[in-house]
Amino acid sequence: MPLYLGFGVTTKLNNKVTTSFDFTKLYWDNTDQSQNNERYTNQDIYAFGAEYLPGGRNNKYWSLVKYRFGLNYNTGFLNISNQKIDSYFASVGLGLPLSNRAKLNISYSYGREGTLNKGLVEENFHKITINLNFIGNWFNKRQYD
Repeated sequence: MPLYLGFGVTTKLNNKVTTSFDFTKLYWDNTDQSQNNERYTNQDIYAFGAEYLPGGRNNKYWSLVKYRFGLNYNTGFLNISNQKIDSYFASVGLGLPLSNRAKLNISYSYGREGTLNKGLVEENFHKITINLNFIGNWFNKRQYD
C-alpha cells in the first residue's frame, strides 16, 4: 500500500451552506510495481462538496431537506503506455428526513474514467446511490438512578 497524505477544509456559512474541500496524495511510485507497459504512478484526488439546508422558522418538510452537490477529480494511479488513467465525476443529491433519528440519502452521479488515446478504453458512467442513515447515541453507557 502506498504512503498517503491528505487534508480537508470545511466551512459553514450562515447556518445554511456548508462547503468542503479535500485533497489526498498517494505515493504509488514508491511501491515499485510495474508490469509490461503498465506502471503505478503518484495519484492526486481533489474533492469539493456543498450542502444547502434552507431551514427557517417553520418546520415544513422541504425546509428540513438537505440539498447536496459535489465534484471529484482523480489523476489515477495507473500509467499505461505512457498515458495516465484519470477520472472525474459530478453528483447531486438530497438528504430527506424520515424522522428525528433517520434520514434517507439519495444521489445521482455522472462521470468518466479512462481515455481513448493510444487505443485505451474510456468509460462514462451514471450511478444512483441510496442509503439510510440512523442518528443516535449507540455507544453511550446507560446510567440508572
